[in-house]
Amino acid sequence: MKTTLENEIVIGCEGCERARECYKNEHQDDHHIYFGMSLRKQSEKWNCKAKMCHWRHQYDKKNSPHLNRAVRDEICAECQSRLEAQGWTRDEFREEFVMSYI
Repeated sequence: MKTTLENEIVIGCEGCERARECYKNEHQDDHHIYFGMSLRKQSEKWNCKAKMCHWRHQYDKKNSPHLNRAVRDEICAECQSRLEAQGWTRDEFREEFVMSYI
């Protein structure tokens, strides 16, 4: 049975270019985990968002999900794993988000 993601994913500053200097002090962004092809709406609907500092979200070349495909895929897989642990089937996930990341 499909339910919304219970606990948001929080991405800390470990490995970030700016380390911990900004994590507690700067604006925190909600990264819509699945985006493009209208998947942003699906991310919103199912609470598939990751909270991270603005710097890491948009500018950190090594750790930004918008600038590093490996990071993006890792976050997508983490969210899918959590949804499946809550009872989603792989087919239900594909119906909503087009493809599997696991």
